[in-house]
Amino acid sequence: MASYVRRSRRRKGRSGLIVLIVFLVVVLAALLLFARKTSEVRLFSELTVEAGDSLPAPERFLAEESDAEILYFSDTAQVRTDVPGTYSVYLSCNGKVRTASIRVVDTTAPSGTVRNLTAVGGKLPAAAEFVSEYRDATDVTICYRTEPNPELSGEQTVTVVLTDTSGNSTELQAVLTLLVDREAPVITGVADKIVYQGDSVSYMSGVSVTDNEDTAPSLSVDSSAVNLAVPGVYPVIYTATDFAGNAATASATVTVLEKKENYVSYDVIYQEVDAILDEIISDDMTTSNQVWAIYTWIRTNCGYINHSDKSDWMQAAHVMMTQRQGDCFNYYALCKLMLDRLEIPNIDVVKVKNYEGDSNHYWSLVSIDGGKTYYHVDTTPRVDYVSLCLVTDAYMDEYSATHNNCFNRDKSLYPATPEEAP
Repeated sequence: MASYVRRSRRRKGRSGLIVLIVFLVVVLAALLLFARKTSEVRLFSELTVEAGDSLPAPERFLAEESDAEILYFSDTAQVRTDVPGTYSVYLSCNGKVRTASIRVVDTTAPSGTVRNLTAVGGKLPAAAEFVSEYRDATDVTICYRTEPNPELSGEQTVTVVLTDTSGNSTELQAVLTLLVDREAPVITGVADKIVYQGDSVSYMSGVSVTDNEDTAPSLSVDSSAVNLAVPGVYPVIYTATDFAGNAATASATVTVLEKKENYVSYDVIYQEVDAILDEIISDDMTTSNQVWAIYTWIRTNCGYINHSDKSDWMQAAHVMMTQRQGDCFNYYALCKLMLDRLEIPNIDVVKVKNYEGDSNHYWSLVSIDGGKTYYHVDTTPRVDYVSLCLVTDAYMDEYSATHNNCFNRDKSLYPATPEEAP
């Protein structure tokens, strides 16, 4: 009996082992089948997409129909579909990591919309100005196929070429209408200058040029005749040219004076006159108020003597400013200096002598509207205490007629004043 029990137990043990072995074989076979199924999923090693397209879905890497689960395993932010090139990516296919590439190509030419332009002869628009908009996945450069003829007035057809970074190009046509510009630039601010031996000259200071079409006409100055080492009067020529080739000139003189023993530098003179102006001029003043402030200060603080050195108006102005006395030339000079420092336009007026031996006289025409109109200003005191600040031609002529033609002048040299005082 005992022998039978032992044999029965041995048979049961062998049966359990067989079952375990069979189970393991089945599991192993399943694993091998799954691995084989996974390895049999075929993927494309590279996908090609057109620049500007969106990132391809990972399923597009499947080379055949499959229910395999495929995902991007790596960060796809590095893939620039707007920049041609080859980018590496990692894919997870049924849990297994595979490598692949995405090649971005650009084979599409740019497209765009053009507009017709009108320009003034000599100034051609840039090719890009003809293109109102363009479309392309990459950057685009725009140029002329053949540059237009700037000397051909009227209409002409132009061809602009749009080229992307991959070399794809598109040609578009537009119409350019060129108008003829025959109006020369206008030069303003040219004025005679007085300097001393050895000084320098800022020829462009206060000088500007404008043009009806050209926003930046060229301006040059010919000062080759000036010799700052030798006293004398020298010509200076200004020339302005616009992009159409129209030119204008303006001339002035540079007077080089000998430095005398009592010479005072311009820097010192400017510092002293600016100190006075700081006391009598405020920011809220109109130009008219500023002129009246100058006129009142000079008439109140300076006295008349019947002689002066008239060879240098700047030195004469300094004498009047510091010594507080002088003749009509000193009065005129100090008024001119103050007006200049405030950048108020003014014109020197010199009396025409009525007879041989008649006295000289000097005063100013002053503008309170930026140079459009002018009025007379004479700070030299009169025995009848008449006010001669911002008065008209008619007023000056009437006064002159009853006072020995004291304001006799060549009217052709000066602008006429308005009929009414400001």
